Amino acid sequence: MTLYSCILSTTIFRFLKPETIRRKTHLGESPEKKVLILLNLGLDIMGRNNYMERVIGYTTGVYDMFHIGHLNVIRHAKEQCDYLIVGVSTDELVQKDKGKTPVIPYEERAAIIAALKYVDEVVPQTDKNKVGAWEKYHFNKMFVGSDWQGTPQWKKFEEQFAPLGVEIIYLPHTDGISSTELTSFIKNTLEEHPEFIGEKVQQK
Repeated sequence: MTLYSCILSTTIFRFLKPETIRRKTHLGESPEKKVLILLNLGLDIMGRNNYMERVIGYTTGVYDMFHIGHLNVIRHAKEQCDYLIVGVSTDELVQKDKGKTPVIPYEERAAIIAALKYVDEVVPQTDKNKVGAWEKYHFNKMFVGSDWQGTPQWKKFEEQFAPLGVEIIYLPHTDGISSTELTSFIKNTLEEHPEFIGEKVQQK
């Protein structure tokens, strides 16, 4: 396989979802035709869609108890890039970083994010090393909620990414909703109305 073919193959599987590839190369096609279809898809990405000018976006989060605030950030991020990669924090990272285990396990949180039409790729976030993530995914823009703007942590990220040409974009924070607030509300409700738990058990 030539170097050009390797680059082309990497391009196809980097920028197209598996279901898109399966749909484009359905079972009725011959192996030879499938190869031609994939080559044309790769050329389309690299040529007609200005592959070298594509803007790759990156954002991360726990996304526990998924809510409208999460959706707003992801939607606004996709509006400002061609290809959006979302890093979902692993259970181990949340336990280490926040001292608690997410209500929803990593596999389910990642599946929820992957199902969103705004998301092109989901990857595990195993640490908070954003530069390390950039070395893996080569994004041009990194998105985060505006509630992080001005914090020591993100000022440091700004200093780290400026020489790399990566733009950090602070997206509007959705007030009045958070996973912590949702969890607390459910916990308080169950404490005030323990009969709800009994009703749930009976329904099962």
